[in-house]
Amino acid sequence: MRSLYIPELSTLNLNDNFEIRDLDFHHLARVARVKTGDQIKIILGQGRSFLAQIEKISKKEICCQKIGLITIEERLHHISLAVGINRPDTFKSLIQMSCELGIQNIYVVHTDHSSNKLISMSKIENLLKMGVEQSNAVFVPQLHILENIEKLIEISSSMVCFINGLSSDTESQLNDIKNDGHIIMLVGPEGGFSEKEKSILWESGSVRKVSLKTPIMRTETAVATCFGFLLQLNKD
Repeated sequence: MRSLYIPELSTLNLNDNFEIRDLDFHHLARVARVKTGDQIKIILGQGRSFLAQIEKISKKEICCQKIGLITIEERLHHISLAVGINRPDTFKSLIQMSCELGIQNIYVVHTDHSSNKLISMSKIENLLKMGVEQSNAVFVPQLHILENIEKLIEISSSMVCFINGLSSDTESQLNDIKNDGHIIMLVGPEGGFSEKEKSILWESGSVRKVSLKTPIMRTETAVATCFGFLLQLNKD
């Protein structure tokens, strides 16, 4: 089923009609090639969505009717992501991946080795919309821009930083992480954290280091791998 993220439709009543225009119209009419009578999912965010039915398709708009009450889903986890600023193409992949994985918050941190500029907020919002619609996700990650590592330390006392290398007590390290409902996985910029930043992180008492028996990974691979480990902790 095709999905659209349109949070402003949250005030509609059952059987109300509404129109879809502009880029959303182009996506449904020209790309998805929907037909009259097809049903679509309208995502409102915060776990909410409703079903709508296409009533009429014209040259510039699609008329729809709300045919289902708003449903509310619960979060499957409360895992957030903290990441240094990376190259634009890497950052775009991280935004869309965060939607697919159900990441709760994305903390983008300016670090000593962040040599790239952050893409514009309008582009980020479009990426979030695309990521939610492509994955049918009903939760939209909340984006936070932090000026340094110290600001991240102030936000959370429950962070996990995955580091490369073999460690004989990896399993015990993982089992020792007590997830009280909210946890942040920390991934550095492509150039890594500076020695100063490492000292701040390790000495804060907020960060748990977990060693993985893996080669050096690309940022996207590291995020997906680390997420899998943390999600396993919440299986019960």
